[in-house]
Amino acid sequence: MKAIPLFPPSQLNADLKEIWRQYFITFRGLSLLPPGMAYRLVQRAAREKYCREQSWVEKMIAGVSLAYPDAPASFATEMVKAHYDMAAREILDVFYLSRLRRRDLGRTLIPCGFDTLSKTQPGRGTIIAMGHYGRPIMLSTALGLSGFKIGMLSQAVDARNSGLNPVMQIYLQYKMERTISQAGGTWLTTLDSPRLLYAAMERGESIIIMLDVPKVDAKKRIEAEFLGGTLSVPVGILRLLQKTGARLVYGVTIDHGRVVGAEIRSLPEKPEQAMAAAIQELHKDVRANPWQWWQWGQLDLLWKPHG
Repeated sequence: MKAIPLFPPSQLNADLKEIWRQYFITFRGLSLLPPGMAYRLVQRAAREKYCREQSWVEKMIAGVSLAYPDAPASFATEMVKAHYDMAAREILDVFYLSRLRRRDLGRTLIPCGFDTLSKTQPGRGTIIAMGHYGRPIMLSTALGLSGFKIGMLSQAVDARNSGLNPVMQIYLQYKMERTISQAGGTWLTTLDSPRLLYAAMERGESIIIMLDVPKVDAKKRIEAEFLGGTLSVPVGILRLLQKTGARLVYGVTIDHGRVVGAEIRSLPEKPEQAMAAAIQELHKDVRANPWQWWQWGQLDLLWKPHG
């Protein structure tokens, strides 16, 4: 695992150097403090990030307003500010990951339903469907600390992904390396050969796959009732279930400030029913705490209102 230098590469422009400062000086610096103090202070960094990212903030506010047209005018802004507070805690999580130990289970990481994974038949793969909700990396961490080996399918976070600037490539590589080190499983990306994912299922591995992905080039998608409209997600997970006989469960993390709940929920056996149920579990969570969903800024790629 490569160490991240304190100072940014000289070739970065001013905007990228500022992003570097936020992630690798402010957040990494906070992680040198005792966790209780750091998680209290991180809200200041969240407010700074909120003020600097007004273009994305406006997209998120527009998304919340579209899904909640009858809410008070201040509702969307309050939700997005709360989201930024949570997102700052999630960045801080990344720099604390390597220090988490089994003793943190039941204290700052609250597991629920993990025995569901133990009920999978030996040799049968398991897909853990998650939404971009809460602080997702803490589920794989909690599972890893509980003795499970958990793999992940993510976007590519290196130079193959032209949508990431150089600073985010460095940060996300660091994040994924730290996460998979705690989770103990296989890390695959969407640019890797699909055969690797099928092989992992055939070996009986457990892999986390994100459910609510705005994959605009997907030829076929699954549509479901969601927030008074229609959510559209890629069909990839369903196809994987149908072709491999893998089992589907739903995973979620719930942000409670310093404490994070990490849950596994069982789903029906049949692939189509399991997929529909997973979407409804995400729906239930988003309705309960809208500010914990990360996808408001690209809602138009995932969701449309009725009519």
